[in-house]
Amino acid sequence: MKSPRIETFKILRNACDVELKGLVTKSNIHTIDIPESEIKEDNLTLVRINSMRNNPDDFASNNPLTYEQMVAIYVWDTDSDKLDQIAQIIEELMECNDWVLYRNFDVAEDTEADGWYMLHHRYRTTKLNM
Repeated sequence: MKSPRIETFKILRNACDVELKGLVTKSNIHTIDIPESEIKEDNLTLVRINSMRNNPDDFASNNPLTYEQMVAIYVWDTDSDKLDQIAQIIEELMECNDWVLYRNFDVAEDTEADGWYMLHHRYRTTKLNM
């Protein structure tokens, strides 16, 4: 079973050539942590993906039939309008890959980075265990 974090990472990186072109660069998409050396204004837009759940579910003969998966996607930039545009594209990309947006936090100022805005979405899916 593929990690939800890695699957989402591949979806977003592949989109950098088409849907997210000019908005996000491949090198600015990270999983788990963003290296301190890359957290600077001239390196925006930054994306971080974290797995939140990858739990077996729907058991038969003690074997899981499905996995419930959840990911969190965070995006930072100094332009809130750009984040709104990115949010719409990510929602469409995730939906096309069978992920459902289940928690949508509006674009807001990041309290830890002066002048930066943050987008935070959470997605879920159920995958068959094959």
